[in-house]
Amino acid sequence: MNCITILITSALCAFSTLATAEQTAQARAANLYSKGLAAMKVGEADTAEACFREVLRIQPRNANARFQLSQLKLNRPILAAKKRQVQLQEVKLAKIEFEELSLREALGALDELVLRSTAEKFTPNFVVQDPGNLLEQRRFSLRLRNVPASVVLRYCLDHAGASARYDEHVIVVKPLSKSGPTSSGGRK
Repeated sequence: MNCITILITSALCAFSTLATAEQTAQARAANLYSKGLAAMKVGEADTAEACFREVLRIQPRNANARFQLSQLKLNRPILAAKKRQVQLQEVKLAKIEFEELSLREALGALDELVLRSTAEKFTPNFVVQDPGNLLEQRRFSLRLRNVPASVVLRYCLDHAGASARYDEHVIVVKPLSKSGPTSSGGRK
């Protein structure tokens, strides 16, 4: 009778250990999946991919992770553009003093300020598409302190009557219209 009790107790302990390990694996997979989604929101495609692949290693039939990996492949350029946008938001600039600059001049200065502020790890890479030179004619002054670089860009775009589109490697700037700045702002 004692041997049977010991065998049953051992089997129950082993089953309990397996159940706990399975719960731990499920919790780890859920945590990794959440981290992958969060990484996608800020444009960190490589981190997201690693998280989803690890979920699939733990749970090979996880349809959500498989779906997110397929979306990642389709949307990698969009995520890279999002990453560029987030990076610009994270750069804090202590002092901005632009005096009667064209948008092209202001963007050149902003590019340099961001580059210096990030120890040359990030540059916005502005590309101005203005074949009619509308943006050269509009000059503005700007004085700001302790603001994200994205806010400086928004103010520059608003003053000049331009919009920006974030791409994977550049930020493309274009005039809003031929009539000049509008109250709609320079965001797109």
